[in-house]
Amino acid sequence: MPYPVLIISQREIATRIDIEQTIEVVEAAFRNHEKGEDILPDKLIFKVPGGIAACMASMLPGQNVLAMKLGQGREENPRRGLPNIISTISLFDPDTGKPLAVMDGSLITGLRTGAAAAVAVRHLARPDAEVVTLVGAGFQGSHALAAVARVRPFRRAFVYDIYPDALDRFIERLAPRLPVPLEPVRDLAAAIADSDVIVTSTNTTSPVVRGEWVRPGTHLSCMGADQPWKQELSDDLHPRCVIFGDHIDQICHLGEISQPLEKGFIQRDQIRGTLGQVITGAIAGRTSPEEITLFDGTGMAIQDAAVARRIYDSARADGFGVEVEL
Repeated sequence: MPYPVLIISQREIATRIDIEQTIEVVEAAFRNHEKGEDILPDKLIFKVPGGIAACMASMLPGQNVLAMKLGQGREENPRRGLPNIISTISLFDPDTGKPLAVMDGSLITGLRTGAAAAVAVRHLARPDAEVVTLVGAGFQGSHALAAVARVRPFRRAFVYDIYPDALDRFIERLAPRLPVPLEPVRDLAAAIADSDVIVTSTNTTSPVVRGEWVRPGTHLSCMGADQPWKQELSDDLHPRCVIFGDHIDQICHLGEISQPLEKGFIQRDQIRGTLGQVITGAIAGRTSPEEITLFDGTGMAIQDAAVARRIYDSARADGFGVEVEL
């Protein structure tokens, strides 16, 4: 028996959901997850020739959806004229198992990861935060900076990247679209010393942000470390931080804090809790102007599912996407 499946392109997604909508969807996903009703199995990550593949699945009973994302990274893709990370998301009816939609997942990943960084800034940064530094002027960094600029009225935004050409292109492309002046910087230490909020979005395996640069009262949203071999902050910074995560077990094994935890620089009881717990009021977020707060964002399938469901509902209501029969 054939049944209809909706195919939704990246271009269509870009015209139907923006970063502000995504912030609200992701914050609601964090909040709803604390009810304990979501089904969220562990990420499945495995190496393939030339890269990795990652399967992320979840079921959200409150939104009546089951979703699975397959994200694939290939080191040689830029030489082939392709993005180094390509993702697709499939949606299913949780009652019947029938597929509902297949859509681009790369833009959704960028949007929801940037939104998670912003939700953390909204709930953990000082209310008077005025200066932000973005470390990593790539695809993900563009979404992160666009998102955090929506939740705080920053006066200045510093942007750093190890590749000067990439940094220049980033500034040229993003500056007209954001409500805060962008300032490219070569001296990362000086920028961080002047910053109230730091957002890291790199693929580095060697820390780029040193502890002595970070002043009391800073908030850090660390979004780049999603594998145990990645780390963006130096080991001397983590012990100074009050730590929050999107998913506690996940950040302990895959996130920014996984290596410092394994090496004994920090203990698990230094993690105050999840961002969702802060949002619901189950735990305290920032408790003083001097605290350094760190959000370790490794990415959760519930974020993908919630955003994809919003897009699917919009597609059905507005008549976009291409319907095929399976």
